[in-house]
Amino acid sequence: MRRYLFLLLTAALAVGIALGALCPVPTLALTLSLLFVLACLVVAHLKGWSGAFLCLVFLCFVVVGMLRAGQGDWHLLPQSLDTFALRLRELARVRLYSLPLSDEAKSLLDAMMFAQRGMLTTSIRHLYTEAGAAHLLALSGLHLGILFGLLYLCLLQAVEYVLVRRTLALVGIAAMWGYALVVGFPVSLVRASTMMTLLFLSQLRLVGASGWHTLGLASLLILLVSPTSLGSVSFQLSFTSVAGLLLFFEPLGGHRHFPWYQLTWLWSAFVASVSAQIGSLPLVAYYFHQYSLYSVPLSPVYILLATFILYLALLSLLTAAPFLCACVSSLVSSQHSLMRLVSRLPFSVWRDIQLGPSQVVLLYVVILCLAPSVYAVRKLGDESPSLRLAYFLRLWPYTAAAVLSLLAVCLLS
Repeated sequence: MRRYLFLLLTAALAVGIALGALCPVPTLALTLSLLFVLACLVVAHLKGWSGAFLCLVFLCFVVVGMLRAGQGDWHLLPQSLDTFALRLRELARVRLYSLPLSDEAKSLLDAMMFAQRGMLTTSIRHLYTEAGAAHLLALSGLHLGILFGLLYLCLLQAVEYVLVRRTLALVGIAAMWGYALVVGFPVSLVRASTMMTLLFLSQLRLVGASGWHTLGLASLLILLVSPTSLGSVSFQLSFTSVAGLLLFFEPLGGHRHFPWYQLTWLWSAFVASVSAQIGSLPLVAYYFHQYSLYSVPLSPVYILLATFILYLALLSLLTAAPFLCACVSSLVSSQHSLMRLVSRLPFSVWRDIQLGPSQVVLLYVVILCLAPSVYAVRKLGDESPSLRLAYFLRLWPYTAAAVLSLLAVCLLS
């Protein structure tokens, strides 16, 4: 329970925000309070006072969510700091546009590094959407992992040097939040910064290292500060992608090692892409009405290209070396050429997907029902395929629920 406590509190807060946005807060809060008190008394009678206390905590977060739904987002930073961050961002953008880069490279880096997509042409946006790589244009955990991944690896290597580890952790945390401040605190980047901050602190053994713990705490803090983020497509896709990664990366064999390090990295990137896209697939289909069928196998390639592009772009900003700028422009052109080639392949995009909210919920029921079966089959190790299939079918309640939910989706379409 402790592992998922912040996740459950986030769910309670989200329910309160949704209820507060739909219904009159005072009447609903009073009614729910009476119902929850009654439920707490029942739980106390059946499970003891610890369960009743947990119910009361959930009630508090539901009520807080309803109250926060009627308020605006909190502005935690002084106006002077916001102005200073805006000036820094504009100076960095002026520096970027003064470099000898191609126009498409400048607009792409403006989106990938500073969350400014106004200079992207409609054709480029459409190209990334068709290729299933639109997440590259939105600042998220992927970009933060690329930019600060080397610092985290250095932190892992400095196991015996306490002072070095603490210094690296503090530098990494300060740099991440400074970067988030400069680019204007987009929701996906705040969630990623919070999770990576907890990840850095976990290496100093100051907090736990559970992925669900960090995801729940990050989402809880975001919703407390900005309740309107609950309806944001960015928040929803970011949350479900990370949840899919945490749920399916290990059972799908994401930690498998190969004799060659490069092959291990490609396999991990492929499994991570599959896991994240499983988590976000229903929402992607619901909001964008299409899905790129080649995005899963090509995602490691896009991530690798984005890694080289971002690192070389940082060096170009620091040095303004013409050779580095030429390399960045060439890589961006190559990435766009690959996307155009993929978009011309047969069955590259599944278009005109029409899903309703109920169908999205049922699809997530399918995903959650299949998760226990995937975990169980993964634990069998190197058993024969027939035994693995038999064990999969033994978990028939989950499989039956998944099949029935999938049939319901088809019938509602």
